[in-house]
Amino acid sequence: MTRLFVSNFGFEIELQGKAIPASVMHSTKGLAECWQPIFEDGDRVLAEDQLAGTLSGKGGAPPPWLPDTGISQVIPWGWNHSSAQLARIVGCAADIPDLDVVKTLNRRRWAWGEAARGLPALEGADVVSGIDELRDKLAAATSQGQGWILKGDLGMAGRQQRRGREAVVDDSLGGWAQGRLRIDGVLFVEPWLDALEEFGVQFHVERNGTFRLCGVTQLLSTSDGRYRGTRIRPAGVRGAVEELGTLLSMLEPVVTRIGETGYFGPLGIDAMLYRDPAGEARWRPLQDVNARFTMGRLALGWLDRVATTGAATVLQVRWGHTEGVDDRLRDLADEIPGIRQLVRYSPRGPAVAPAGLILLVVDCERELAPAEARVIEAVEDLGA
Repeated sequence: MTRLFVSNFGFEIELQGKAIPASVMHSTKGLAECWQPIFEDGDRVLAEDQLAGTLSGKGGAPPPWLPDTGISQVIPWGWNHSSAQLARIVGCAADIPDLDVVKTLNRRRWAWGEAARGLPALEGADVVSGIDELRDKLAAATSQGQGWILKGDLGMAGRQQRRGREAVVDDSLGGWAQGRLRIDGVLFVEPWLDALEEFGVQFHVERNGTFRLCGVTQLLSTSDGRYRGTRIRPAGVRGAVEELGTLLSMLEPVVTRIGETGYFGPLGIDAMLYRDPAGEARWRPLQDVNARFTMGRLALGWLDRVATTGAATVLQVRWGHTEGVDDRLRDLADEIPGIRQLVRYSPRGPAVAPAGLILLVVDCERELAPAEARVIEAVEDLGA
């Protein structure tokens, strides 16, 4: 039997009752093979535009690509109405969790409520429901020398976020904020923290509500808050996270309550270790709750390629030119000391999409950060 992986990265847009724009499908097309770390012989991948095409057929008939052996399991990036409809068509309705619960858990207001139940408070964070209130909050933040981040209620990979260091709500920001307020009724205002490190704590929630810890990965972000990559280490997370046990003890009651909602499946919780204005390191244990797959969860599948003293990174990179990506990676593997493996694994075949995923494996952990910087610069400069 075949497992069917569905790369519906814009699933949360549909959860808001909106159609997924073609621009979103195009921008994430090169990530569709993100499943390669956990892929098995016979598995198949359905990209987001292919999912839309399949469901546009008449009568809900089985799609023409359905293998004779059938589909044993449908595994989407995130559950929404389209992926649930597909699961029913191929006879996998039992895979579907309650979609209302999925939507609730992925909303920031749910994480906000959980954070208020005894987790460390984030000074300067607030919820606003109008533009005048937003102006007041931004003015307060900037008067204290802080930058700010605005987040919509639903949104992933840096979507539905804005950030800045001035209190001006110009036409661009005001229009975006008004649009989010019309859809969600609220905006979340957060201080722009001095991040030391960010982590993805990966769980799996069983149907009976129990859960297991799958691993902890280090999250890399761009300056505007978008996903850049995931670091994995066989020896676990070290360095700044000597208090990992403290972090997990704060998260366990949250995951227990998630299990009580009836949700089952992958769960990633983003946490941040940051420096407060007094210079003290503090945890923000519940930065985001992701009731879906994450790149960090999938990256754990590459651990068998990493030596016990080594480390690896999955990098999401935009290439300036699609030609020559793989040749450049082969050259870099020879040029940069300590690289054990450097390969593009998504998209499969020619690098025709504007972005994709690269696996970087090094023999020694201290070689990882400089190698990442070299790879990103070299690949993104292609064709510039």
